[in-house]
Amino acid sequence: MAELVEQSLDDMVVPLRDLMDRGIFSETEIKSIVSRRREYEYLLRRRVARKADFLRYVEIEMKLERLRKIRTKKINEQQERKESSKIPDRVKKNNSGALPIGDVHIIQLIHLLFFRAIQKFKSDVTLHLQHAAFAKESKSYHKLTTIYTEALQYHPRNVELWIEAASHEFFGITDLETGETLFGGGSMQGARVLMQRALRINPTSQDLWIQNFCLELHFIQKLRGRKEILQGTTSQNNDDDEKTTDYTSGKIPIIVYKNAIDNIPEDIAFRMNFLDVCKSFPNTEKVEDYVASSIEQNFLDKPEAWIATATYRGEKMMKNTTTTTTTTNINNEQQKETIGFVIDRCNSSDDDDDTKSLSIHNKKQRISKSDNTVLETLYEAIEELPTEDMYLRSIRFARQNCGHYLSIDEVEEFVTKVLKKVEFNTDNILSPDLVMELSDYFVTDPHNDIEKAIQLLKDFSAVSKTKENSDDNDVSITLHLASLLKKNDEISEALTELQCCLNHTPVYQSNYMQLLLELFGAILLLRKDKNQQQQYNIKSIFEKILLFAPNKNPTFDPIFGVGSVATACLCMLLQHNDKNTSKKDIIDLVVERSTYCDCARDKSIEEIQVMVTFFDTAITYTTKIKQKKNSKLRRLMDKAIQFFETCAPDIADRYRTKKNEFMYL
Repeated sequence: MAELVEQSLDDMVVPLRDLMDRGIFSETEIKSIVSRRREYEYLLRRRVARKADFLRYVEIEMKLERLRKIRTKKINEQQERKESSKIPDRVKKNNSGALPIGDVHIIQLIHLLFFRAIQKFKSDVTLHLQHAAFAKESKSYHKLTTIYTEALQYHPRNVELWIEAASHEFFGITDLETGETLFGGGSMQGARVLMQRALRINPTSQDLWIQNFCLELHFIQKLRGRKEILQGTTSQNNDDDEKTTDYTSGKIPIIVYKNAIDNIPEDIAFRMNFLDVCKSFPNTEKVEDYVASSIEQNFLDKPEAWIATATYRGEKMMKNTTTTTTTTNINNEQQKETIGFVIDRCNSSDDDDDTKSLSIHNKKQRISKSDNTVLETLYEAIEELPTEDMYLRSIRFARQNCGHYLSIDEVEEFVTKVLKKVEFNTDNILSPDLVMELSDYFVTDPHNDIEKAIQLLKDFSAVSKTKENSDDNDVSITLHLASLLKKNDEISEALTELQCCLNHTPVYQSNYMQLLLELFGAILLLRKDKNQQQQYNIKSIFEKILLFAPNKNPTFDPIFGVGSVATACLCMLLQHNDKNTSKKDIIDLVVERSTYCDCARDKSIEEIQVMVTFFDTAITYTTKIKQKKNSKLRRLMDKAIQFFETCAPDIADRYRTKKNEFMYL
C-alpha cells in the first residue's frame, strides 16, 4: 500500500512544482498539501474504505481549488499593472493552447477521487449527482456524458438520472443570466434514445412519460421558431417543408401519449398532467383535443373526468374568444402573430389599455350570447353520473368558476337542479361534504339566505339522528348548524341541537371535546335565564370537560366564545351565578379534583395566558377568605408553581415569590 501511495504522490510533483514556481503557493504550503494528501491516500487505500473519507478529501481539494483561483487572479492583476498586458507571461497558455498543468491539476484530482469513490460505493446515487454538479461548477462539460453514462449503468431504475441525462443532451449547458448555450445541447436524437431506453426499463414511470411528451413539444417549438426565423427565404425543397409541417402538427406527442396510456391505463390524474403540460406550449390545440377526448371517452364513470372535461371546454371557450378579439386587432394593425420561441411583444401604451378593456367587455358579451359548453357538460355529468361525489364536485366547480366560465344566474340554476335531484330519506342520505357545500353556497353573497341553509342542515341532522351513534361528520354538521343559528339569534335552538348531538356522540370521537365546549359556551350565553342553566346542568358539563381534558385538549375558533379548556375554567369562575355552586367549589373542582392543572407541557400559549388570569383571580378570591393559616391559598400557589414550572419558569417564579411573601406575613 505504501508503494501505491508514494507513486500517486510522485505523479503530483510536476503540477505542484508549477504552482510553487508561479508563486501561487509557497514551499511551506506545498509541503502541507503533500502531507495532507499522503494522510488521505492511506485512509482511502485501507482494507475497509469509508465514504466519509472520500467526501472530506474532495471537500478539502475544492477549498484548495478556490484558494488557487483567488491567488491566480491576484497575481494576474499585479502582473497586468506592471506589464500593461491582458495575459501575463507567467500564466500564458502554452504552445498547444492548454492551461498550465498546475491550474488543471486540482480539478483532475477531484474527478479522480469521485471516480474512485464511485467504484467503491456503486450503489450510492448521490455520488454521481455530486460528481455531475462539480463538473458543471468547474466547467468540465466534456466529462458530463461519461458521468451520466456510468451512473445509468449502475442505476437504470433511477428516473431522475435518465431525465437529467436526456436534458443535458437536448439543452446542453446554458448560462442562467444570458440564456446562451455554453456547451453541447441540440441533440434531439441523443435525448430520444435516452428517453426510449429509460421507458423500456421503467415502462410505468409517470415522470418519464411526461418528460418524454414535454421533450417532443420542446422540439416542435424549436422547429417552429427556426421556420419563423427563416421565413423570409424561399425553400427549394418542398418535401422538407411538408415533413416539417407534418411533424409540427403534433403527431409525435400524440403517439407518446398513446403509448403512455397503454402502459398506465387507469390513472385520470396522469392523463390530466398531459393537459397541464400542453398549456405551457403554444399551438397545441390538436394534442389537447386528443387528450381531452380520451379522458372523456374512457372515464365516464369518474367525476374527475367530467370536471377535467368541463375545465378544458371552459378554457377552450375563453381561448377562442380571446383569439377572435386578438385576430381582429392584428388585422386592423397589419401585424403578424409570432410562432414558437420567437416572440415579438411590443410595449403597451395608454391606447392599448383602452383596447384591452374593450376586448374584455366584448369577451363577456360573446360568452353570454353563445351556448355555454361548460354548463352543458355539468348538466350532462349529473345526468350520466348521479352520485353524491359528482354533485359535490360539480357544485364546487360551478362556484369556483362563477364569473369566469359561468354567470351567477347559470350557477344558481344549476344548483337548483341539483337540489331537485337530491332526496332526504334513509335510503339516500346526502354526504356531509355536499350538505356543507350547499349551506355555504346559500349563506354567501349574493344569496345570503341563512334560513334556507339552516333548513337544509336541519333536514340532514334529522336523518342522522336516526343513527345509533353520530360520527365526526355528523358533529361537524351540527356545529355548522349551531353557528348559523347563532347568527340568526336562535341560541336556544342551537342548544337543543348541540345537546341532542352530544347524546348520540360516543366519547371516543375526535371532536367530542369541541362539542362539549360549544355546548358549555352556548349555556353561558343564556346565563341570565336560570331555567336554561338548570335544564342543561352546566356543572355536569363542566365536570365532563375537566374529565376529558388530559386526553382531549383542542384549541379552535369557537362559535360561542369558549375555544379551550382553560377558557372554560376562567368563564366558569367569572360568569357562573348558580347559588348551589360557589366560586370556592369551582376552584376546588379545577385545582384539586382534576388533573388539568398538573402540567402545562402540552398546552398552547393562549391557554397558558388564560390560566395565568384564572390563578390570579382564584388567588384574589381565596385571599379574601379569612382563615387561620389559609392552607387552601398555599395549595393553590403550589399548584400554580407546578403548572407553570415546565413551560413558563418566569411565571412559576412569580408565584413562588408570592407564596414566600404570604408565608412571612
